[in-house]
Amino acid sequence: MPRTLLKAALKEVQELLDAAPDLMVVVDREGRVMALNQEAQQFLGWSERELLGEPVSRFIPTRYHRLLQSGADPNDGSPPVATRNGMVRCFARRCDGSEFPVEVVRRPLGPGKGALSLITLRDLTPSHRAQEAESAANGQAQATLEAIGDAVIATDTTSRITYLNPVAVHLTGWAAAEALGESLDVVLRLVSEDDRSPVKNTAARCLEEGRPIDLEDGVVLVRRDGTEVPVGDSAAPVRNGNGDIIGVVLVIQDESEKRRVGHRLSFEATHDALTGLINRREFERRLTRVVADLANADSDQVLLCLDLDRFKIINDSCGHDAGDDLLRSLGPLLGSHLRKRDTLARLGGDEFGVLLENCPVAEAERIAESLRVAVAQYRFEWGSTSFSIGASIGLVQLTADNGGVAVVMRAADAASYAAKEAGGNRVHSERRGKVADGVSQSVARRVTRLARAVDESQFQLYVQPIVPLQHDGTTHSRWEVLLRLPDGRGGVQDAGDFLPQAERYSLMPVIDRWVVRETIALLGCWHRDHPSAELPVFSINLNASALAEEGFLSLVEHELARYGLPSSCLCFEITESAALANLPRTVRFLAGIRATGCAVALEDVGSGLASFAHLRALAVDFVKIGGHFVHGVADDPIHGGIVSAVNQIGLSMGIATIAKQVGSNRVLRKLQSLGIGYAQGRALTPPIPLTDAGGRLVMHSHQLSA
Repeated sequence: MPRTLLKAALKEVQELLDAAPDLMVVVDREGRVMALNQEAQQFLGWSERELLGEPVSRFIPTRYHRLLQSGADPNDGSPPVATRNGMVRCFARRCDGSEFPVEVVRRPLGPGKGALSLITLRDLTPSHRAQEAESAANGQAQATLEAIGDAVIATDTTSRITYLNPVAVHLTGWAAAEALGESLDVVLRLVSEDDRSPVKNTAARCLEEGRPIDLEDGVVLVRRDGTEVPVGDSAAPVRNGNGDIIGVVLVIQDESEKRRVGHRLSFEATHDALTGLINRREFERRLTRVVADLANADSDQVLLCLDLDRFKIINDSCGHDAGDDLLRSLGPLLGSHLRKRDTLARLGGDEFGVLLENCPVAEAERIAESLRVAVAQYRFEWGSTSFSIGASIGLVQLTADNGGVAVVMRAADAASYAAKEAGGNRVHSERRGKVADGVSQSVARRVTRLARAVDESQFQLYVQPIVPLQHDGTTHSRWEVLLRLPDGRGGVQDAGDFLPQAERYSLMPVIDRWVVRETIALLGCWHRDHPSAELPVFSINLNASALAEEGFLSLVEHELARYGLPSSCLCFEITESAALANLPRTVRFLAGIRATGCAVALEDVGSGLASFAHLRALAVDFVKIGGHFVHGVADDPIHGGIVSAVNQIGLSMGIATIAKQVGSNRVLRKLQSLGIGYAQGRALTPPIPLTDAGGRLVMHSHQLSA
């Protein structure tokens, strides 16, 4: 085209170019700029005079020229760009050297090889930034999903898997490439832990109900290799901008450790810490079920109560460690003579219970006799000494008209006592219809003996120091008051040997009152004789019956005033189970105790962990950590964690912690490292008599410390 005609043509289209919203440049066949609109001048930063006759490479980098000519992807190492319908996405260059994303279209303005071409550039900066932001967000989300500790699986609306994070790959045993597109039921195979029945996945329910769904408890995941993992999961619907469900995301937790801890705590709540046998609470729960069933159908059910003979000789001559070792060894021995369906429990002290379900009396008597023989033939070795023991066994046949659990337990205990009174090492049976008579006779004997001990002040008070493990600045010595009863043979019985009977026969209120009066009287006389000496703090255990007893608080106030003692010298201890049995009543009682100025300790905290939520309402001064947790604190991480948790919660509420039954220096050092406030146990000092032979209070002249 002649140059004059070209200029005329360009002049005619200039107005059209300037009206366009995009950047427009006209080039000749050599790629030189022949014309450009105002938008291009303004955006690129060059004036028309500066660009006319200049090559396209001034504003489009040469790495994209081949792409503009052919529309093919570059293969010269330049960054990849997208092409679509003749459009090329690449970068343009401004006069300051900066580059920005554009969409480029090059079209000829006429036929023939020498025709001019129109290059249109559309600025993609806004959409490019949005894409970058979206890409960054997606990348961050991807990194987050892959970094979290739970398994994450995403599905579409047909429950086909669209995503697994690395934790999900490990948990299910499925590689991501194999799981993608697979049905969720295939990859996430769930069954009930109890009956092995299939469990419907939460994603399917989530799609059906259109809301988040949590997996039921007690479910295990069957991994691809057949191994099983306890799991919990939650599923939530994924919605688009219109609110339509487009898929589901599941978060799955490996609950192996959680369930292991749960099973462990459940076991400890129902089993005796020393022997591993069923404990009294669980035994009475099972007995309650059996007694209730008798009302609907008559069947052969028998209860045995086994009390060891000569156990105290071993305890007194060799110490409590020997006694504990004997009790531990008797569990397997007794269990080997029982049927699989029978329940063997340690009821407390040296007393065991056996529940024989669906067992005729003749068969029960045979089993009881085999237990007696096994115990009589057993030889307990401790050091160089060998001991023989025996068993006094009471047998009670359970019937619908026996009465409740408390009645039959008293009957079995009475039968055991009758066997012991007859010389021990024998079985005493209370047959159908004779239970009431047998109980009344034996109960009368026991009640008379315990009541006489109260009336004649036969009980003895022992104390055990509560030793500070940390430097808290206090100087008061602390002691727990313990009850003992002479056995008539020159020894004394521990409280665990007679208090269960006293509780069954409703003698605890009078015993509690005796302990309070005697302790205050002894302390008052000592204070009168040593007016300048610092008073110790005595901790007195209270039975659950004291919480409901009218006049108990008045008794405490009256006795303190009578001997001129400050209320700060007393602390009352209540077990966690007794406190939580009737929480409103406990709160009222403790408020009354605190109002007198006496301190309060909650004992055996941690046995069920339920008291944590109620500590603030109970408003106690001390918490005493259960001995079964203390025993394992140095070796068992779970016990160590529970002890530490009790201490931390106590500290946060201004409550001091006391570890009881500390049996070794190793345990003591561990407790000190955990920051436990106080400790008591044989590793520090065993219980000692509170009074001398003349009945006078014996106080040590120094404060014990660890």
